[in-house]
Amino acid sequence: MAKARMVKCPECGDEFELEDYLEIGDTTFCVSCDMELKIIRVDPPQVEAVQPLSEESDFDEDGDEDVEEF
Repeated sequence: MAKARMVKCPECGDEFELEDYLEIGDTTFCVSCDMELKIIRVDPPQVEAVQPLSEESDFDEDGDEDVEEF
């Protein structure tokens, strides 16, 4: 029988079991708070929160859309 891979969510602190097929670089979601988490270590399991891309990244400092000219 395989050993359970328990991990603690860095966002809400709840513990949950990682699926056996997940490897370093894969993403999963916390079963309690639904935070997207990236696997950074498998033995012992460790995850980090995936930071969502800011919607403001498509705009320059003036609020105008950042359009590349060719």
